[in-house]
Amino acid sequence: MDRRVYPTSLQNIPGPFVAVLFVGCLLVFVLSVPAAQEYAVKIHPLFQDHPAVVGMMDILRTAMEREGWSLVPHSGANADTIMGYVGPADLCPPPPRHPQGFVFSCKTVNGRKQWTVLGYSSLGAAAGLAWVADRIKVTGEIPESNVTRFPKFERHLNNMAPPDNALADPGNPGFKKEQEKLREVFLSAIQFGATDLLPYDRNELVWIGPDTPPESVLIRREAFREYIRLAHELGLRVFLVGDELIYRDEWLKAAHAELCTQDPHLWEMLREKLRSVLRALPELDGILVRTGEIIPRGEMKSFDLVHHRCEREQRSFELIYQQILKTCHGVIVGEFGKEYIHRTWVTNSHEQHSIAEVYERIFTNEIPTDNLIVSIKLTRTDQWQFQQLNPTFGCSPHKTNVEVETARFKRGKDAPIMDFAAERVASGMQFALNRGAISVSNAGGTPDDAPSDAARYLVWRFSWDPGADVREVVCDWAATKFGRKHAQQVADVFLALDKAVRNAWYVRALAVTHWNPSPHIYVDRFALKGIPPWDKGAGQDQFLFEVYLQCKPWIQDTLDEMDMGISVWTEARLFRSHRR
Repeated sequence: MDRRVYPTSLQNIPGPFVAVLFVGCLLVFVLSVPAAQEYAVKIHPLFQDHPAVVGMMDILRTAMEREGWSLVPHSGANADTIMGYVGPADLCPPPPRHPQGFVFSCKTVNGRKQWTVLGYSSLGAAAGLAWVADRIKVTGEIPESNVTRFPKFERHLNNMAPPDNALADPGNPGFKKEQEKLREVFLSAIQFGATDLLPYDRNELVWIGPDTPPESVLIRREAFREYIRLAHELGLRVFLVGDELIYRDEWLKAAHAELCTQDPHLWEMLREKLRSVLRALPELDGILVRTGEIIPRGEMKSFDLVHHRCEREQRSFELIYQQILKTCHGVIVGEFGKEYIHRTWVTNSHEQHSIAEVYERIFTNEIPTDNLIVSIKLTRTDQWQFQQLNPTFGCSPHKTNVEVETARFKRGKDAPIMDFAAERVASGMQFALNRGAISVSNAGGTPDDAPSDAARYLVWRFSWDPGADVREVVCDWAATKFGRKHAQQVADVFLALDKAVRNAWYVRALAVTHWNPSPHIYVDRFALKGIPPWDKGAGQDQFLFEVYLQCKPWIQDTLDEMDMGISVWTEARLFRSHRR
């Protein structure tokens, strides 16, 4: 496996060294001789004021300053510094005209090197700048290769937190602070390849009935309106995420509906739910619907459209599921001309999310394909260490999105362990792409949380090049986060985590059998039957005994495997001393 040595500066480059970067039909920057270590950037008028390009210029400036270089304003640059023109993208070797695509080329003019990046949109120019900034952070150099780059996945969807209510009122003291925070979050999403944002809490924007929506709903709508405006300003699309069927008693009453899937008024209430949001926020690009994990919140109640059976309902759940799809598509696409994303997720391993035959019985030619993306999780189950990749990809002519995550346990500072399944995610993304997936979705990530930051970096890199060497990508991320000196060491530790978690924290004999939420398969938890704060531990002894009986034939194997996992974890912790 290649273990590269990353140079820390340009001091090893002999002779005069001058660089120019034309970005995206559009941008030019130039590096003078090494002693000066200055760049001048010229941005084509078409892009010079675009917020995404301006934001990526700031990221490039930061990367350069880490190397001791300075970014000279184009207006103050001398004639010797500016070394090229901005040309239209049509003069480039024609790559696929993906809006994020760009061409990076290197040539020598009068004995000096010039670099050119030509993008096909503002996001293409921004992607080119983000790529150059990343290469500088990873290697300490501006690349000299000629490349045509565009993401293999057409779109990259980021799950996002909803806005704060302060965004609803420009007079609120927190309004500008929330704007600045969101711009920073959105620019970070663009830096790592995002094209679409998926904020939750759509149900908070709904109101059904003759009465004016309450103040709380109106405030949330205004907050999301500004959220959408900020995203669109940067070239990002926004899809509001919500579960179905979440409802209020007032809505049932206004629709004269009963909780029965044979009642046409119930389906009309679902239509009105979607209409109320799309009417209130016509700026929206679309809606994402989830049906498999309906969680009530506050005054909101939940109803399982797929599985609930009133006395009059005799249909199979596949037929009911088709009615959900047709109902949502009819409003979102048919009435409003927006795009519809549907998550197939469900908390079991025997229905449409996990079984190809069940999926095929639902997604027949009766389900429209226009403006519909079917969003499928990478693996068959949720806590999926030993589970197979999802076999439902490619089982219908519908466009599909692959949902990925690099950790299978609770993430963040409160997590008892740190999981990092980079190799599984890389192979899984290739699997989904091979079966026709057009987009990828993941959590946005935060730079303050190393595993989360690594996850978004990896998904970004694999979405552009799913066949990239996993260790090289992890090493690149480590160089940007911890510095080039420690990149290989950190990569070794992170790549060891997957094996340590798999063998030290899972009970394989139980994990391979069926769908199991985390409390049922992780050995650091005692909540093996429900969650004690909710059910006071009822039935735990009996369930523990049943788990024991399932695992009894492999007790020694389980203990040996855990011993091996612990040894891997111990070795990972001692990598630093081992590598000295």
